[in-house]
Amino acid sequence: MRESEDKLENMFDEESSYLKQTTPNSAFIVFEEEGVKQMALDNEHHAEKSRQLFDFPDSQFLNFIEASEPTNIIWQNRHFTDSDYLKRGLIAYSIVALLILASFVGIFLVANYQAEVSGVFPQVNCSDVKEVYGDDLQNFAVQDYDFITSIAGTQSNGCLQCFCQDQYEAGVDSKETYGSSAESICSFYWSDKLEILAWTKSLAYSITGINFVLRQICIMLVTWIGYKDETVQIMRITTVVFIVQFFNTAFLMLLANANLADQPISFGMTFGDIPDFNAEWFKRIGNTIVNTMIYTSYFPIIEFIGFFGMREGFRLLDRGFCNICNKYATKKTAI
Repeated sequence: MRESEDKLENMFDEESSYLKQTTPNSAFIVFEEEGVKQMALDNEHHAEKSRQLFDFPDSQFLNFIEASEPTNIIWQNRHFTDSDYLKRGLIAYSIVALLILASFVGIFLVANYQAEVSGVFPQVNCSDVKEVYGDDLQNFAVQDYDFITSIAGTQSNGCLQCFCQDQYEAGVDSKETYGSSAESICSFYWSDKLEILAWTKSLAYSITGINFVLRQICIMLVTWIGYKDETVQIMRITTVVFIVQFFNTAFLMLLANANLADQPISFGMTFGDIPDFNAEWFKRIGNTIVNTMIYTSYFPIIEFIGFFGMREGFRLLDRGFCNICNKYATKKTAI
């Protein structure tokens, strides 16, 4: 501290040095007219007009730099340097990349399990199946049931699902037993179909939920970087959230199920089971993406209702659950 005081005293020993250190060399100026402002900013080409306008001697020259509005400046972030922005940006965007990777792993696992359970009962034309098997459809449905339950993940030949759909249309109870072992084969079929539907819908809902979580985390991380202007901060938040949600909604679904083994360059993506935009892709991935878009379209309404309910709930809690009390009543003693 003593050393710093000595430096300050030496700095102001001479009168010329004192004047140099205490004379303002910059100011915040507000122009009433846009044209004058533009002429001041372009003073390198209009130096003579600028000197005449502000009545300064020829030896002095004004340098104008456009400044942000005071309300647009985040004053608590003005002390950050370029190196601080670089370090904080690397940390924040690395966390975002790790979150996207975690989302990819989650979507990959769910999509693979969805493919496994939905692959047991492929789409078949039941008219053709009934034409081939005729009156023996029930016996072959029992054999089909025994086959797919003996080996997990084995694909049905279509007899079981066509038989159970016929029984449902005829009003037969799904718990009815068939075969020598008296198994409720249709109960098994409908429970599996319900599980497939649940996993298909849950994946779409999960992506929407993950997008919400990623959005909140991205906003916190970009805010933590500490940009100096509100405008720059909002632009960065908008850009990062858009890229992350677009990547998480559409791109990850394609990567999680892609099999590029037959392509000239596979990029190591040979773990999926869909090599092209075929019927299976539209059945599983296409429907999931469409459902995600549908859920995303009305999710803002759900989000508004949820946060509005939380706000009103906290207010009610603060009033001691008294609905008829003064709405401005509170337990708080300080702001």
